[in-house]
Amino acid sequence: MEIELRTLIKTKVDNVFWGVAPRESPFPRVTIQHVSKLYQNDITNGPFKQLQISTVQIDVWALTFEEAVTLAKSIEQLDGYVGASGEVITNLIFQSKRADVDKTTGQDIHRVMFEVAIYHAE
Repeated sequence: MEIELRTLIKTKVDNVFWGVAPRESPFPRVTIQHVSKLYQNDITNGPFKQLQISTVQIDVWALTFEEAVTLAKSIEQLDGYVGASGEVITNLIFQSKRADVDKTTGQDIHRVMFEVAIYHAE
């Protein structure tokens, strides 16, 4: 799921990293963190029994608020994504969105954060 999600997001922006982005990586950039995983067979016996639901946090980082919001809107177009038969990721559902500014680096770095539910095969 990790490679497939990164590949989907890279259709919107070049700099996509799991975990922490290297300091030298240019802006704008996106980081992804895995938050939780739930096995569907714990909650259903239906057709999705073999799927897992993972929650990830996607952070969009940019040097201006406008750039962060514009890129976030582009990535948000993946909301409702339905993968083709046989793909690892079957659905993406964007659950929440918020924004803030990191002032700890000596310059303002703007961030838009998403929590996303991902239905996927192992």
